[in-house]
Amino acid sequence: MKPTPSGWPRISSSIHYRDPARMIDWLCEAFGFEVQIKVVEPDGSIGHSELTYGGGLIMVGGESFGPATRFQTEMRSPLSAGCSYGALDPEGHLWWFSERVRNPPA
Repeated sequence: MKPTPSGWPRISSSIHYRDPARMIDWLCEAFGFEVQIKVVEPDGSIGHSELTYGGGLIMVGGESFGPATRFQTEMRSPLSAGCSYGALDPEGHLWWFSERVRNPPA
């Protein structure tokens, strides 16, 4: 794997919620994410956001429906899609955080 360019995250992902503003606050409080960018539209909706956690980055946004969306697909919270998981955040996403464990030298 090539080294990550300076200033770029090792991994980034997007996640969609019914109430992204509330969930941004929740993710920061519950897991320690930090807001890097939060664009609030005139109507109060979240236009774009980036949250960092260590070397990772997630973009949190609202749901979007129908073929007019950027990627021609619906982006939904699991609550809207009808998914179910074992350990859920308030809108139905499963979250796992882990630290790589290395075997001690022999």
